[in-house]
Amino acid sequence: MKVLCFTTSFNRLKMLRGCVLDIKNQTYKNITHSINITNTNTDLVLSVFDDIIDGKTIINFNPNQNQHINHMNAIFSVSNIDEYDLFVDRKSTR
Repeated sequence: MKVLCFTTSFNRLKMLRGCVLDIKNQTYKNITHSINITNTNTDLVLSVFDDIIDGKTIINFNPNQNQHINHMNAIFSVSNIDEYDLFVDRKSTR
């Protein structure tokens, strides 16, 4: 089973980093993590994650919109979306 975990975040880089590490440390390894970041400082954001990002993590940047659109942007940034069996919303909260 292929799992797509998706997260959206605005100015919560420390919490988001923990979220990415939580997904990476799961015992089930067939998980792709798609992240929609609603922050325009892409260089800062990418520098926070450059040591933990791999081929199983997709980072996408979009302007902040309503919560539904932000989550859909995370899902639709994955080009092979039809290959996934399960979609899981992973919140990057406190």
